[in-house]
Amino acid sequence: MSEERSGADKVSTQHRLIDSQLARLAEALQEGALATAEPRVERLLRSLKAHFTLEEDFYFPRAEAANGERRTEIEALRAEHVELDRALEETARHIREGTLDAARQCFKAFHAAILEHERVEVSLLVES
Repeated sequence: MSEERSGADKVSTQHRLIDSQLARLAEALQEGALATAEPRVERLLRSLKAHFTLEEDFYFPRAEAANGERRTEIEALRAEHVELDRALEETARHIREGTLDAARQCFKAFHAAILEHERVEVSLLVES
């Protein structure tokens, strides 16, 4: 298997894992189960950091090399990674502090942002 195919498989696998973790965290928050939500948000944080690292170290440089005109869009995705990480950290903080309504509100905004980010990212990387 080529390095590029292996990287694409890893990103695809990570997207599925993250989507599953998002759904499980949303379920815990909807149920008001903070004790369940805490380990779920911690796992999601670790998965997201690993995913962002893979994209930034593997996929983004290849997309930039293939199409230099995409550099600005890819830089925007990198900046979104920072913002998404901060938003999920804020959600985690509210979960740890036991502030359910604030956790729900932060997660709702984070969830919408990451779904849009993933949509843009996939379309950009598929075109590259």
